[in-house]
Amino acid sequence: MKKVILASVMLFATVMVYGQFSGGEGTKAHPYQIKTAADESKFADYVLHHGDTATQINWTNGKYFQVPTPEAAARLERGDKNRRNTRAVGERFLMEQERARYATGELIPQWVKNRWYTIMQVGTKRFPDGLLLKEIYSWIDGKSVSDTTYTFQGTIIIKPFPGTPAQPAKTDTTTTTTTTVTVIPGKPDTTVVTTTEPIATDTTKVGDTNVVQAPDSTDGKFRGFHRIGLGARGGFSSHLQDAEKDFGKWKVGWMAAFDFEYAYYFSKKHIQKPWLGIKTGVSLVFARNPLQSDATRLYATSDPEGTEMQYEVYADDVKEHDGQLQLEIPLMFSLLHKGLFFNIGPKFMIPLYAPYRQKIDNATIIARYPQYGGYPITDEVITGVATPDVMDTKGTWDRSKFDIMIGAEIGYEWELKRGALGLGVFADYSVFNTFKNDPAKENLLRVSVPDVETPAVVSAVSATDNFASRIGYFDVGVKLIYNFNIYKKLKSSK
Repeated sequence: MKKVILASVMLFATVMVYGQFSGGEGTKAHPYQIKTAADESKFADYVLHHGDTATQINWTNGKYFQVPTPEAAARLERGDKNRRNTRAVGERFLMEQERARYATGELIPQWVKNRWYTIMQVGTKRFPDGLLLKEIYSWIDGKSVSDTTYTFQGTIIIKPFPGTPAQPAKTDTTTTTTTTVTVIPGKPDTTVVTTTEPIATDTTKVGDTNVVQAPDSTDGKFRGFHRIGLGARGGFSSHLQDAEKDFGKWKVGWMAAFDFEYAYYFSKKHIQKPWLGIKTGVSLVFARNPLQSDATRLYATSDPEGTEMQYEVYADDVKEHDGQLQLEIPLMFSLLHKGLFFNIGPKFMIPLYAPYRQKIDNATIIARYPQYGGYPITDEVITGVATPDVMDTKGTWDRSKFDIMIGAEIGYEWELKRGALGLGVFADYSVFNTFKNDPAKENLLRVSVPDVETPAVVSAVSATDNFASRIGYFDVGVKLIYNFNIYKKLKSSK
């Protein structure tokens, strides 16, 4: 008796709740009849408040609904009651079935739709009305978010009700179209789509079932995209002049660069995986660093008559600044993930122009004749004169013709309205170059031997050309870049 009473109560509750539609039982033979605005409102209320969000299954699952027009079917599928354009951080909503693209322009795959997501940020400079979704870390357009959007998992039958004018048919028979969208538990990357071709109104045939993947491509992947970047770099550098400790020591200098970059990021199968790609481009770089040396030397020679002479050359300080204008072509592996970027790979460097400037402080030249007692001689006819153009010389040094470097970059980028602004650090190190030099290891200040008619002449040579047997290159610093993302335009399939 108790069981009969309980069953009667449950049946009465069911009729009271779900029997408030204009008719039907929710079965294929007797679908619920959604005729009025009140029916649609009740329908939305049942979907939103009767279901299991953890398993993504709601009240419509397995049920059948009859509507008179395609417009009514669309309203049921997307649940467009009580829309609003404001959202708060922490709220949850369901991705609409009809939403086609993210705010960035990428197509939304099928498995992302009809699921609940948490809002972790509202608005940014690039997307003022955007919503950042925590579970997939992606931006959507907040203007089109419905407050009562729901997951539709049932079947809609478009069929005029008795006494309702039928929709014009393209054929001689009235037709019915049914569509079922269901998420397969345990397989988030696939959906089951059940469709039918036109059938007679007195037929309840649903049709064949097909398993399909994400709609943004034929292979179920997020399509790759192109990226063009304009940037600048600045920091510390050196040509690592190897002049041995007795002849000089290199110091750290500075560098500046302008970068034009191109990258392509390959397709991926899951939205939460990082983007992997290849980056190349061209950079114009100027780097400069000093080589500190000295000009204190004692050497012997002979005058035109064969008499032995000795020269002593002193200077307080010698500093040569070696510059180099160079062209760099990178070919690097690139990774993007949740705003972070990382690039690593070889760079090919072609030096274009290598100017230097050398300054010598307080040069003193003394000559002696050992056979005449070795007394110091300061006569400028014999010692020559270190003129200002000798004390401050300019020219070009013998640069490398080709270098190969290993470079690395890491940083973070912010999405803006028309692209992304990135800030990071970089480092490059030369592992191969073609520099060849046979250093003379002689004094930087050279004094010509005077004769009866010609006085001695003082000249200066480059410290790098005179002392360096090897060079290299390294730089490290800060990088600023603005990237333009170019997404592929996809042809819609019918």
